[in-house]
Amino acid sequence: MKSFWVLLLFVWSFQQNVELEKIDSKLFDKINSIRVENKCSKLKVDVNLNQAASNQAEYIASKEVLDHVQNENPKTKKLIDRVNFFCKSEYSKVAENLLFTTISMQTIDSDLLAEKMKLLWVKSSNHFKNIKNTEYNYTGFGFALNKSKTKIYVVQVFGKK
Repeated sequence: MKSFWVLLLFVWSFQQNVELEKIDSKLFDKINSIRVENKCSKLKVDVNLNQAASNQAEYIASKEVLDHVQNENPKTKKLIDRVNFFCKSEYSKVAENLLFTTISMQTIDSDLLAEKMKLLWVKSSNHFKNIKNTEYNYTGFGFALNKSKTKIYVVQVFGKK
């Protein structure tokens, strides 16, 4: 029984070390660096796009699946629905990147996690195309952990005003 409590304390303390705000900031900077390298303007953060991204991140983390659609939520079913729900039709064009990655004691460092996330998107041609798309000028990120706190789900929403 003692080993159970030691394990529980270890898992609890590990979970507390995943600093989502730091990951958000670092990933935002890394994505903007890629854009500058590709002669694109830097993205600006939009709090409403953050809400749309967070909504989707929480949804996919709860289902433990990468999906752009929320079938049981008609108001936030598709990306455009989520953006309009939070942003009131401010955007003429939107796109969304999704990913999940496992987290462990070795990957709780916010810079390492942000770098890993950036690389996953850069290595995917469709995700990389969204990152480099010059039409987008705003973005928002959402992060959510799965129930067991072993995976982090990330959503980036892009918008053109």
